[in-house]
Amino acid sequence: MNGVDEELICLAAHKPSDPLPRLVLADWLEDHDPDRSEFLRLACVANPDGAVSVRMEELLRLREKDWAGNLADHAHAWEFRQGLVEQAEGEEGLITPAAEAIWRKHPVRGLRLHVAPGSPFPEDTAWPVALHHLEIAGADSVARAWLPRLAGRWPATLRSLILERCGIDTPAMRTLLRGGLTGQLHHLGFVNNRLLGDQALRALTQEGAADLRSLSIHCANITPVGLGELFQAAPFPLLESLCVELAATFPMGPALKSLVPRLLDSPLANSLTRLEMHGLPLGPEGFLALVLSHHLNLRQVGLAHNRIGSEGAQFLTGGPGMDRVHTLNLAENDLETPHLQTLARSGAWASLTHLDLRKNRITDEAIRSLLTEGPIGENLVHLNLRQNRIGGPGIQALSSFTRLRSLAIGGNYLNCETIGTLWKTTSLCDLEELDLIGTTLEEKALRVLRDAGHPTLRTLAINDHTAGMLVSKDCPGLENLRLLRMAGKPDLHLARKIIARTGVRQVVFQDEGRIWRRSRHAI
Repeated sequence: MNGVDEELICLAAHKPSDPLPRLVLADWLEDHDPDRSEFLRLACVANPDGAVSVRMEELLRLREKDWAGNLADHAHAWEFRQGLVEQAEGEEGLITPAAEAIWRKHPVRGLRLHVAPGSPFPEDTAWPVALHHLEIAGADSVARAWLPRLAGRWPATLRSLILERCGIDTPAMRTLLRGGLTGQLHHLGFVNNRLLGDQALRALTQEGAADLRSLSIHCANITPVGLGELFQAAPFPLLESLCVELAATFPMGPALKSLVPRLLDSPLANSLTRLEMHGLPLGPEGFLALVLSHHLNLRQVGLAHNRIGSEGAQFLTGGPGMDRVHTLNLAENDLETPHLQTLARSGAWASLTHLDLRKNRITDEAIRSLLTEGPIGENLVHLNLRQNRIGGPGIQALSSFTRLRSLAIGGNYLNCETIGTLWKTTSLCDLEELDLIGTTLEEKALRVLRDAGHPTLRTLAINDHTAGMLVSKDCPGLENLRLLRMAGKPDLHLARKIIARTGVRQVVFQDEGRIWRRSRHAI
């Protein structure tokens, strides 16, 4: 091969929504790599949304290592989308000059970097030429050693940045803003930066960002006062998505009582389509004001850990402010059967396709109500019921949710019979993701997973101990599995055993909020 393929790949990466550059690349590959040419054509023509067909899976299984090339020697994980490597993940070596040759063959649009504590910023950097989304997961050293060096050196194509566990405080926020980065970003996110408080939020508010569409701040030490100031200032005229999760739940006070009125009086009320405020018990008046507002145009709402069960039950009846919502997160709200019945009977929630009810007090009766007493059960595609009080009858009722693609049911009363119900029912024939984290399965249940399998299941989430027991024997029923997620500390030996005995292309360990991911050919 010569440099022609590199030029065509680069052009395709810069125009992800246009299939023409990929089809031109497929034509050129016809004489050089017929398998990859076929893979690209299938990705562009048969699956314009990025979905992977059976034939594409077969080609990946046969040729992925060849196509990944030297990327497999440097990255922990990667993902093919629309025929090319779209996402990659690894350590800071991926942005050193040594990685320049990789990015000529794989100009990825999304990159996740894991920075070890104390790692110095590379003297020279080599960013992917089409980099659009960047995640940096690390330690306090990122804020101290990396951000000052990154000022003015961000890739010009970057539009989305997430900083996870990077020690972002007020000085670090000001350093970030001094580089002029916010002028080019469409999405900015901070995850598990517990030093990020009201002062840092004020610095961001004062700077503003004319093109920012999405702001996420998870597990930060901001208060209702700081959040209220953000609503009042409304510094982001194009903001469509605002997600805030506080590190602690605040008691009701003047700042919390005034939060919803400030939002409704803000220009943000007209622009937001996604609003998540976790850990903010808004009180009866606040919840009622949300659902009755005619100014809101929300499609996604998150109110986890907000004491809805005790204070905002009337919110569950819905109203004009919620009638177009398709995604609702009500995790950790002490919801019981009467609350679910209220939610199910309200026509205001008829558009729901994604519902998160983790860590409540939901029983079998509540599941039956959700299915039979209103329109919600007919439309749900993603349902999260982890850590509730659901047993066999509830699982049997779930088998009637005919459109489900993703179900999280771990941490309930599961046994061999309930797993068999999920596996054998014909109404769940399109289930693609099953989450059993929080449940220790018996050998009989593991045998069902190993042998019976599920024809459409692509993602399975279980505890690491359960995964070890599962792959202690051959798993013919899991040959169609593509991703196995585990709750527990990273274990390379277990990852290798999983890859040897299942069809997975990627394994993921989740430990205390940290994510450890490995692709098949990187192990």
